[in-house]
Amino acid sequence: MKKKINPMTYRKKFRCASCNDYSLFITDRFYNGMYIECSNGCEVLESKFLGIIEENDYCGFYKTEEIKANFHYFDVIEESAEVLFKYKLIGSPYEGFSKKQQRYFQNIQNHTFNYNNKLDDLAIVYMGENNLNEIEDMPSPFGYIFSLIEEIEYIRVQIIKNLVMYKFVEKHNNHPLTIRFLMANNFEYIIQIDEKMIVLLGILSNYPFESDLKKNKSHSILKHVKQNATKISNLYQAFSSYHSDGFLNTQRKKRNANSHAESDLMIWLNNNKEKMMEFNYNDLAIDIEMYHNDISKILKLESKIFEFEKELMTYMTSAIEQSISLTKTPMQAEQESDFALFPSEPANSYNPKEIEASKNELFFKLNLLTEISSENQQVVGDVFFRIDEVSRLIIASYKFEEYFLNRYPDDKLDDLINEEELLYSAVNRLCSCFDKLAQYVNSKYNTGNDIKYFEDFRSYKQKITKIDNQIQNILNDSNYLYLTKIRNYATHTMRWGKIYTASETNYFYNPLFNCLTECLNLLVELLTIIVDNQLLKYTKQK
Repeated sequence: MKKKINPMTYRKKFRCASCNDYSLFITDRFYNGMYIECSNGCEVLESKFLGIIEENDYCGFYKTEEIKANFHYFDVIEESAEVLFKYKLIGSPYEGFSKKQQRYFQNIQNHTFNYNNKLDDLAIVYMGENNLNEIEDMPSPFGYIFSLIEEIEYIRVQIIKNLVMYKFVEKHNNHPLTIRFLMANNFEYIIQIDEKMIVLLGILSNYPFESDLKKNKSHSILKHVKQNATKISNLYQAFSSYHSDGFLNTQRKKRNANSHAESDLMIWLNNNKEKMMEFNYNDLAIDIEMYHNDISKILKLESKIFEFEKELMTYMTSAIEQSISLTKTPMQAEQESDFALFPSEPANSYNPKEIEASKNELFFKLNLLTEISSENQQVVGDVFFRIDEVSRLIIASYKFEEYFLNRYPDDKLDDLINEEELLYSAVNRLCSCFDKLAQYVNSKYNTGNDIKYFEDFRSYKQKITKIDNQIQNILNDSNYLYLTKIRNYATHTMRWGKIYTASETNYFYNPLFNCLTECLNLLVELLTIIVDNQLLKYTKQK
C-alpha cells in the first residue's frame, strides 16, 4: 500500500534551506503531484519534499487565510476542473452523467475542498489552544471526535468516487469491479454515516454510554439527544433531515436484507424473470436496470450531509473557543485498548488455487443438492456467491497493482479505489455470510432459539453435531473475534486505526488480510458441513 502521511504535515511551516526562513508550504492535497512553494520566492525542487518532511524542521502551522495570502496554491487549484481527484481519468470524471448530476458534482467538490480547509483550521485552533506542536499520539476526547468527523467526510467522498467508478466500469463491461458492488458499498456507506452521526450527537449531548458497547442502541441515543438538543439544535435539525430521508430508509431495509436475509439481487431476479430473460442474464444490463435511478438520489443525500457538516463546524469552533469540557467515551477507551491488541505480523502467503478448489467442490455439491431437493436453497446459494465475491476481493487486494493499475495504466484508478476499500468491503460481505447462515441453520434445524445474527449462537444450547461444533469453533476463533470488532467499529464509529491520526493505514493491512483469509476458510468449512449434511439426509430418504 502507498504510505500515507499525516494530513496536518501539509499545514506545517517548514524551514526553507535557501532563505533559512520558516516559509515553505508543502502539500499533495487536491493536487496532481507534490506542491512546494516558498513565500519568499526561493526555488525548491519537488524531489526534495520527502527529505524536508523527514527532517521535520518547522515552526507553527499555516491557516487557510495565510496560504491564500502568501502562496499561489489556491489559484492553481481553482484552475483545475476536478479537485476531488488527484489523477484525471481519460476524459472528464463526470462524463456520462446528466447536466443536473454534473452540477451536483461541482457543488460537492467545492464543498469538499472548503470543508477540508476548515477541518485543518479547526485542528490548528485546537492545537493552539492546548499548546500542542504535534498531533497527539494518544488522542484526547477532542481528538477522538475530530477523527470521527474526518471519518464521516472520508466515507462521503468515497461514495462520490464510487459513482465515478460506476461510469468507468460501465464503459468496461463491469470490470474491474461491478456496478452492483459499488452501489452496495454506497448503500452501506450512507447508513454508516447515519450511525456515526448518531454516535457523534450522543457524545456532544453527553449521552451516558455503557461500557458494554452492545447496549448503546441507536434509538436510545436518539431519544436522549432529542431531549437534550438545546445546545446542538441546529446540528440536530440538519441530522434529522438526513436521518428521516425516504431514500435512506428504503436503502436501510435493503441493506438489512442484503446483510441478514435474501440479497437485493435475488429479490430483483425473482421479481423480474421476464426482464432477466430479455437481458440474457447480462450482468451489466441487470446492474444498470437496478441502480441507474439511484445516482441522483445519492447525490441529493450528499447535499444533506453538507448541511450537517456546516453546522458541525460552527458548533465545534464554538466549543473550542469556549473550552467546553469533553470526557473520554467507552468507545474511545475500548478502541484504544483494542488497538494495542491488534496483531502486527506479515501477510499470509495466499494461494488462490486452494480456495478456488474448495469453492469448486462446494459448487458441485450445491448443484447436486438443488437437483435432489425441492426445498428452497436460495440462502445457501446466496452465501456461496458471496463467498465467491469475498475471495475475489481478497485476491484483488493481494494483487492490487496487477488488477487495477497494470490493466488500466492510463486511468490511475488508485485514487478511486484502494486495498483498504477492497478489504473492508470483504469484511462486510463475510460478516453477512455468517449472519445469513445463522438464520438458515436456525430455521432449517428448528433450534427453537431467537437467532438473528451469528453472534446469537453464543447463547445457543449446543447439540453435539458437526454443524454445532464448527459454529462454536468459529465463535471462539481469534480471527472471527477480530472480524466482528473491525466491522462494528467501521459501522458505528471509525475504521481501526483512524483514531490515531498519525498512524499508518499500512499497519493494518497485513493483520486485516490475514483475518479475512482465515475467516473465509472457516466459513467455507461450515457451509461444506451444512451442504454435506443435507446431501446425506436426502440420500438416506431415497
